[in-house]
Amino acid sequence: MGHAVGTQVGNLPLLQSVSVTGLWGLAFLIAWTAPVCNELWERGFDLRAAGRSTVVWVCSLSAVLLLGGARLVFDPPAGSTVRVAALAPNRATDDASVAAGIKAGPRSAAERAELRRRYYTPTVDDMFDRTVTAARSGARIVLWSEAAAYDFVEEGAAVVERARAVARAERIYLQIGVVYLLPRERSPNVEIRAIMIDPGGTVVWNYLKTSTPVGDGNVPGPGVVPTIDTPYGRLATVICFDANFMPLVRQAGQAGADILLLPSSDYAQVTDALAQQAVLRGVENGMSVVRSARLGTSIAVDHQGRMIGYEASWFSSDARTTDHTMTVTVPLQGRHTPYSRWVGDAVAWLCLTGLLAMTAVAAVRRFRPTAAAEPDRATEPALPAVRS
Repeated sequence: MGHAVGTQVGNLPLLQSVSVTGLWGLAFLIAWTAPVCNELWERGFDLRAAGRSTVVWVCSLSAVLLLGGARLVFDPPAGSTVRVAALAPNRATDDASVAAGIKAGPRSAAERAELRRRYYTPTVDDMFDRTVTAARSGARIVLWSEAAAYDFVEEGAAVVERARAVARAERIYLQIGVVYLLPRERSPNVEIRAIMIDPGGTVVWNYLKTSTPVGDGNVPGPGVVPTIDTPYGRLATVICFDANFMPLVRQAGQAGADILLLPSSDYAQVTDALAQQAVLRGVENGMSVVRSARLGTSIAVDHQGRMIGYEASWFSSDARTTDHTMTVTVPLQGRHTPYSRWVGDAVAWLCLTGLLAMTAVAAVRRFRPTAAAEPDRATEPALPAVRS
C-alpha cells in the first residue's frame, strides 16, 4: 500500500493530504477509485444508476485536490535556507572493498590494520577530502550516506576523532555514516550508525539503525529518533529502511524537526520506492528531507514534497562519471502537521474498524435464519371448487 501511494509523490496537490491523514487517507482514495470505476462499467456508464457513489467519490477527490492546491499556494516554504551537502562514497574505492569480500568476524590486529590500509582508508580519506571541499564551498551541514565508511569496532573511535577535528576546523555540522564490523561470524554482526558532530567537535548523537532489513545483519537500535536545535533549524535523523516505519519517523514530527537527514544504501530494485517513502515521511511530518544514498538515488525535498535536489543512482549509465555529491539549499523552517501532532494512524484504525464492521454485518445477513417457507394454512383463503 505504501508503494501505491508513493506513485503519487509527483502530484503535489494530492500529496498534501498525507500531512493530515498520513499515507492511509491517500491509500484509501486510491483503493476507492477501483470499485467506483467498476460500478460505472457494470452499469454501462449510466450515471442515473451509479450516480450516488460516483458523485461522492468525485466530491471527495475534488476537495482533496482543492485543499492541497490551496496549501501549496498560501503556505509555501519561506524564510532562510541552509546549504547542505550529501555525500556518497567514491564508487571505485567502494567497489574494491565489496570485491574483496570483507566481512565481520574475529581478526587479528595485524589483519585489521592491513585490510583498513588497503580498502577502508582510501574511502575514508576521499570522504573527508570532499567534506572539506563542500564546507569551503558554503555547506553548513554535511551528510554522509549510510555505509559511507567501514571499520572494525575494536578501533572504531579513530574515524570519529577525525570527523570531530574536521567539523571543528570547518565549523560545520557533520554526520558520518559508519558500519562497524563486530568480531563474530553469526548475524547480527554489524552496527550501522549515523554519528552527528557539531561545529564545536562534540558528538551530539550516535544513532544505531533501528530496522533490520533482510541481508543487513545489523544489531537493532532502541528506536529513539534523535534531534538537535541548531542555527539551521531542528535536525533529526534515521537510517535508510527506518523511513518506511511511520511511527518511528513521526517521533521527529512530534519533536518539531525542520530537516530530516536520511543516510541510505539501496539495492537497484528498491531505490525508487525507498526514495518515494522518504518524500511521504517529509510531507506527513512537515519537514524537509535530505536523503544521501550509497548505491541508490539521493534526493532532497521541502516539507510540501517539492523536489529541490536529485542525484542519479549508482545504477544509472553515467554513475562512474559522477562524484556522488548532491548540494542543495534547504528551507530552515518546517511546519507542524495534523498527522504528526494529533491524527497519527487513526485513519488506518478507522478503516480497519469499518472493514471488520462490514464483514460482521455481511456474516450476520448470510447466516440469519429465514422465515418458514410454508404459509400458515389456517389463514389461507379457501380455493373455489373445481367442477368436473
